[in-house]
Amino acid sequence: MHSDSKSKPKILVVEDNFEMRRALTSLLTESGYWVQAVASGEDALLKAATEGPHLILLDKSLSGVNGLDVCCEL
Repeated sequence: MHSDSKSKPKILVVEDNFEMRRALTSLLTESGYWVQAVASGEDALLKAATEGPHLILLDKSLSGVNGLDVCCEL
């Protein structure tokens, strides 16, 4: 974590496709956001609880706990 990360808007990317997750993370980071990326609904719920992101970009069709279930849990 960078020292200025607390001043940047936090975005949590939840995407099970590696290439899409990497592309979104790169684009958002280059645009000045503090980004964390996870591949599962379970990890999304943990990160949302511990990191308090300002925005969550959530894939609806995750395996296991899917995006709709994550929304309901949040």
